[in-house]
Formats: sequence, structure tokens, C-alpha cells
Amino acid sequence: MAYALQNLAGTAANRSLDAVTCNVLNQTKLLWTAAFVVFRKQRHFSFREWVALAMILLASALTACDGDSLEAEGPCWGRCHGIACACFAAMCSAFGAVLTEEALVKGRDPFLLSAELAVGGLVTLLLTMPLLQQKENLEEMLWGWTWATLLPLLAHAGGGILVGIVTKRLGSVNKAILMVVSLLLTGSLKVLIERHLPSVTSMASIALVAAGLALYCDLGQCVVAFFQRERPVAEVLQPLQLHCSWYRTLLSHPQQRMQLKADGFEWVREYTA
Repeated sequence: MAYALQNLAGTAANRSLDAVTCNVLNQTKLLWTAAFVVFRKQRHFSFREWVALAMILLASALTACDGDSLEAEGPCWGRCHGIACACFAAMCSAFGAVLTEEALVKGRDPFLLSAELAVGGLVTLLLTMPLLQQKENLEEMLWGWTWATLLPLLAHAGGGILVGIVTKRLGSVNKAILMVVSLLLTGSLKVLIERHLPSVTSMASIALVAAGLALYCDLGQCVVAFFQRERPVAEVLQPLQLHCSWYRTLLSHPQQRMQLKADGFEWVREYTA
């Protein structure tokens, strides 16, 4: 339900805000995640982590008060509504992330969890549709849809699966690196598509969020530890392999190879269930 509400609020925010503003405000989920972690696990944060969270909060405030974007986006009420929806989506994302991490750490399969989230989101949408009191018929609701509409849907679906795998396999540090890369990628795509640079405030917000994420996860120390490693690179990067549940099951039950013949071709079955 948390992720379904996040998608609803995120869609409403995208209608009123540009992509860079939405992405920067979305990073406030780290603040909400910290609050939920303190509430559920009674975990205390260090001074470095509090400074990083303050930097992200400052970046969000700069984005919300960006005068250039305010003039470009039109009415002030629409922008305030978009900011509120983006912050609510970040809060739902943080709450869902805390619960998801607890489930993944206990051994849940990321693909199965993604399927369960999809079913839960569909049920939530069906339950909330009567509350929206929309009188449009199906043809009006699907007006303007093209094959290109499937691109963001597939991107979100694949991103949800990858987030689950990254959270379970690589941990929060590598996930933070991907978050920084996503910010830079969003800004770059905005420049390429709209043919103009973001405002100075937006670029400062991106820099603050990237620096805050790096400081929060202590990426500098992790990079130094990586270059001072004694293990080979292949062993260090081994967690990057994506293991499905059936693949892990086969690896955990190795048996002798069995030669199988079919239509004159020899097939080697490495493992049997």
C-alpha cells in the first residue's frame, strides 16, 4: 500500500514539477528513512550522518524555493501541490523501503517481493478509484496514450526489481552511488531534451544532494578501502551477479553431470533438482 500511494503521489508531482525538481525532492526519502529507522530500530546516528541529512534537507528547501522554476511552472498553487505530493511520495517510499529491507534481509526473493508489491498496488488502485470520483470513461482516461507510454512503465518495473536486488546484494552504499548517478543522469537528460541548462539553484541542489549522499554513506572511505583491497577484483565484484531463486537452488544442490541426447544433439545438464 505504501508503494501504491507513492506511485499516485509521484504521478501527481510529475504533473506540476519538472524532472530535476522531482528527483531532488525524492531524495528526501533518506530523511524519512532515518526517522523510521530511529523509530523502529532505535538506531542512533553519528554527527557525520546528521550533517549529511541536513545537506539533503537544505537542497530540498532550495529546490522548493527556486524562483526560476516557480516562474516556469506556472501557478504557485500547482507548484505547492506538486511539492507536497513529492514529499508525501518520498515519505511513503521511505516507509516501504524500511519494511522491504527487513523482508529481504530475512531471505525473501526480490522477484517474488516485486510481484507481491505489484498485486498489492493494483488492489490499492482499484480501492481508491471510487474515492477519486472521476467520471471519465475508459476512452477518455486512455486519451493520448501511445506505444511510447510503455517506456516509463517498463522502466519503473525494471527499476523496482533492480532496487530490490541492489538492496539485498550490494547494500546501502552501492545503492547511494546509484542514487547520485540517477541525479546526474536526470540533469543531463533534461539538458539534452529541453536544450537549456537547469537554473543555478537546481544545480546547487543536485550538488548538495550528491555530496550529502556521499557523506552519509562515507563513500570516500569505501573507495579508499576498495583500492587498498587484497582480494582480486573478480572476487570483490562477485556480488554484482544477479542470482534468481532457481539459480541459487541449483547451486545449493550440485550433483553429477548427466548426458542427455535429443534429436542427435548432446545436452549437458549441470545440475538436477
